[in-house]
Amino acid sequence: MNSKSIGTAIAIMLVAAGSAFGQCVTLPPIPTSNISLNTVQHNACNWDVQYNQIPTQIDLLLSGFAGVPAISFLPVTLSHNPTVGSTIYLNAGDGLLHVRTAGAVDNVLGGGGGLADPGANGLVYRSSLNVTRPGVIGDIPTGYPYANLFGAPTSVPPFSLLNGGWTNWVDPKQCDAVHAYCAAGVDTTTTGSITSGTNQLSVASAAGWTVGMGIAVAGAVSGGSDLGGKGNGNVCVGSINTLTFSLITCGGSAVNATATVSGAVVNHDDTAALRAVLGSGFNVHLSAGNYNVHDPVLDQDMITINTPIMFMGDGVGQSTIYKRSTNGSVLRIGQNGFNANGEGVVVSDIAILMGSGFTPINGAGVYVASSGGAGTYVSSANIGRMLLIGQCIGIATGLGVGVDYFHDTRIYSAPSGCAATGGGLRINTDSPGGDLNFENIQLTGSSTTVVLKSADTNVFTNLKVNGGDIRFDPNSDGVVIRQRFINASVEGQPGSATCGVNFINHTSDQISFIGGGVGLNYSNGICPTAATTGLSVIGLKFYGMGGYGISQSGGTSTITGNDFETTSGAVNLFGSASAVVEGNTATFGSGTLVNTNAVANKVVIGANNTTLANTIGAGTICSTCYRDAIFTVATLPACNAGTNKSLTTVSDATTPSYNGAMVGGGAVQVPAYCDGTSWLSH
Repeated sequence: MNSKSIGTAIAIMLVAAGSAFGQCVTLPPIPTSNISLNTVQHNACNWDVQYNQIPTQIDLLLSGFAGVPAISFLPVTLSHNPTVGSTIYLNAGDGLLHVRTAGAVDNVLGGGGGLADPGANGLVYRSSLNVTRPGVIGDIPTGYPYANLFGAPTSVPPFSLLNGGWTNWVDPKQCDAVHAYCAAGVDTTTTGSITSGTNQLSVASAAGWTVGMGIAVAGAVSGGSDLGGKGNGNVCVGSINTLTFSLITCGGSAVNATATVSGAVVNHDDTAALRAVLGSGFNVHLSAGNYNVHDPVLDQDMITINTPIMFMGDGVGQSTIYKRSTNGSVLRIGQNGFNANGEGVVVSDIAILMGSGFTPINGAGVYVASSGGAGTYVSSANIGRMLLIGQCIGIATGLGVGVDYFHDTRIYSAPSGCAATGGGLRINTDSPGGDLNFENIQLTGSSTTVVLKSADTNVFTNLKVNGGDIRFDPNSDGVVIRQRFINASVEGQPGSATCGVNFINHTSDQISFIGGGVGLNYSNGICPTAATTGLSVIGLKFYGMGGYGISQSGGTSTITGNDFETTSGAVNLFGSASAVVEGNTATFGSGTLVNTNAVANKVVIGANNTTLANTIGAGTICSTCYRDAIFTVATLPACNAGTNKSLTTVSDATTPSYNGAMVGGGAVQVPAYCDGTSWLSH
């Protein structure tokens, strides 16, 4: 444990003998005699702190739990100075503070007195400690309200959780007087019966249940909803008497059923446990298991993180949260402030799925929006290695979100019926929020889309959309600007939207697609509006579509280095007079190549006859020839700088001569060449 000094004394946190305690702890070497220590006593141990370096004076704090008030004490002079390796402990038999040396010599610390009968050399009561919120490094995150620990804390950070090396983390499955979270982390069910107006639940099996666990009883609320289910608060097991549970609010008072049920399904519910552990201020290890959550208040978020902690599971196949409700977001991140390293919240290696029998109406798997009001931001958050299935929205952002990183996450389609479109990513963060980075996000399913409602300066790298689309659909007061998609892959499924990338009503600028591809089962690849400006499409592959690669030009745009390939229909190389269209390749079968105002583009013709639309006529192309358009001399386009070097055919030349002036009215078919001024027989 790394610590900082508190004045010239050492603070040790003890708990009263005979209680249920946390684990037994041996501390590493202490670098100075002026330190701050916090620990708890295990009921199988006889000590609190083992010293490897010896202080000369300590401050003691007896911290209360489960309603026991905290008591603080004056400094104690160590008349029996401990040697290196000595153990200081509170003896449950005489209530005195003892020191046991490395040689097993045991003495009362201070030479007499103690809790029961404090004397001159014992423990002397004082009303407060001389502490003004010290900085702490190690077991308690900087930014946690450390001063509150000197009152009556509800939890104390452990030095080591005995769960595979998660040092200095708490686990929602911990269920003791110090860390009374009591998550079940299992999806086993039983059946039970309860009478309206009582809190006594008779169950078929009590296996897997302990006092303090959350519980949900199907249909035990008037109207048919679950007791401990959506909109009906959190309910816990208060006591177990063989096969009878008493039900209480997770705060401790009795809670009665308002409907009588028999043989009802009884589920574990971990909402209260996860809320408590995520509100503890400590890093949280979501150990392997299946955790059920619901919205205790209808439509509100189920669990929240408002401090810069780490919330990590054992992997998406190991640590799973099930949403047992139709409403509300599962995990809300509203982090305020940063930890000592300037980092925000970290969430990873967790799956969020829908519970069996529940179909969502609204809400996201992960919803990120500041909970601190105007001028506060969720920043430097790192959210990744997640699996989100069946939510109305996988990841959603709201107000006050900036400079965050979302990565390595798979999002699978939500069913129909959700109130909000966008089952994948929904970005609704106004400026000055933004600067979000999305990397290696994979969306699967026809309703799993990317929707940008309000977005400023975001980057999407290696985004894969398989079945949905990307929609630029700003709010009436929203702006979508400076969005970059690097190596994005947008592929449709049968029945997919008309466009792989749809600008809908977007008029803002600086949208870039660099590398990647769009196509397969879409009618069109990218569909700007006539008012879309500043679009850059560089180095993309457009493939497998029956319509346009890019449907229209909009305003000023740059379309370069792309490969357009269709099975039929048209290939549009962006024919706007304000667009820069060059260096592209168009490969197509039957259909039309629209190529006005485009330069230096390569056209590869398929085996079927295809029409080439251009500025001087309509020739026909087959697999072995090119048949030019046929004009009469009178119908030839004007020969000027715009048509200079054009070559076509006339059908009514009169006595033509090579490079002679073209004269109509005859019956000779001959090539005609424009030299920039006149059409000449050629």
